[in-house]
Amino acid sequence: MPGTVARPLHDPHLVVGATPGAAPCSGPSGDPGTTSAETSPVTEFNGVSPSLRVTDLDASLAFYTDVLGFVVDTLWPADAPTLAILDHGPVHLMLRTEGCHEDPSPAFTGDLRFDVAGVEELASALRGRVEIEWGPEVYHYGRREFGVRDPDGYLLIFSEPASRPAG
Repeated sequence: MPGTVARPLHDPHLVVGATPGAAPCSGPSGDPGTTSAETSPVTEFNGVSPSLRVTDLDASLAFYTDVLGFVVDTLWPADAPTLAILDHGPVHLMLRTEGCHEDPSPAFTGDLRFDVAGVEELASALRGRVEIEWGPEVYHYGRREFGVRDPDGYLLIFSEPASRPAG
């Protein structure tokens, strides 16, 4: 596309809306002191709660609670739940079998990345309970990560800063 700057997908210096050719970490105007957060109409982001369409709420609840340790905060409606809100400390996740805003089939095309402490320990605890897709490995961007899939095939990546980046 004319006028765009090609950057790696995980470019830590990428600022959405930055002027092409501007210095890394510069804001939309190209001024090094301006960040996208300073020009955003939102004062502060306090978190994000992914909402995943699932095919079998009971199987998903078992996976997220029994295997990953999430706690059920809400099941709705009470008589025949189609929505679950799960918590694991400051992390919140919604699972639903019905939706009102999108296509009814599981269609998430990315991955969910969980920032955790103790990637190696978590991977060891999960071995034999769920298939580890890859890792744990340390990547060039300085993170130790591994991945698993939930019952609907959503890729879950568990990540922590590594003390030494991969060579």
